[in-house]
Amino acid sequence: MISISEQKKKALSQLKGKWTNPVIMTLLFIAITIAASSALSGMTFLITAVLTKILSIIIKDTNAVVIIMQSINSILSAAINLLIIPLSLGFTSYFLMFSKSQKPDIINLFDGYKNSFGNSILAGFLIGLYTFLWSLLVIIPGIIKAYGYSMTLFIMAEEPDISATEAIKRSEAMM
Repeated sequence: MISISEQKKKALSQLKGKWTNPVIMTLLFIAITIAASSALSGMTFLITAVLTKILSIIIKDTNAVVIIMQSINSILSAAINLLIIPLSLGFTSYFLMFSKSQKPDIINLFDGYKNSFGNSILAGFLIGLYTFLWSLLVIIPGIIKAYGYSMTLFIMAEEPDISATEAIKRSEAMM
């Protein structure tokens, strides 16, 4: 097994003279994630405001309107998070290619949308669901399982044809 210090030396040697593209890729990933989250959150706010007005006219019970709107807001927030997962898969794919001394391009950031959109969203949904359910037992099992699922996107980036459930199982076995 390779020690951490050996892994650091290998990573630094691979980055020597090639820092620009990985830094640009990371900044681009962060910018897109923030912009997408902000735009989708703004749309969620507008939808929530409009629906609140409509529902308050139809339903006279204020508590019912609040519960309905909280549910809709939760669903929209989850959808926002799920739409960012394919971008994370592309980001992972880029750096996996870089670590193998291949020549990744900025377009690889969008591989998750192009190659395995549905599968990456399913993986993200299942990881979130499983982690939540394990966390109900007490927080520690949820943390342990989240750690166990942490390699799922790397496995999916390395094997794009793998199913979400199989990638999760392999990640657990690996971790």
